[in-house]
Amino acid sequence: MEQQVKFIWDFYGSESLGIAKHHVIHLKEYCQNNNLDNYQSDIEELEGGYQAYLILKEPDAITAHGFLKPMSAVVVK
Repeated sequence: MEQQVKFIWDFYGSESLGIAKHHVIHLKEYCQNNNLDNYQSDIEELEGGYQAYLILKEPDAITAHGFLKPMSAVVVK
């Protein structure tokens, strides 16, 4: 099975939920514009903020990393 990579962007403060939701909109647009159909993108709550994330297959993640510039990335499978 192909590995998957989770790109992560953390947002903190009173506006963090709105910013994370808006960021996910742009992540989904990126995937649609680049014909990526096997992805997951959503938000998760953090202590004091929210995290937007995007999970891609490793070959797609390698290409997307330079353009999306995530704050961090982890292999999930």
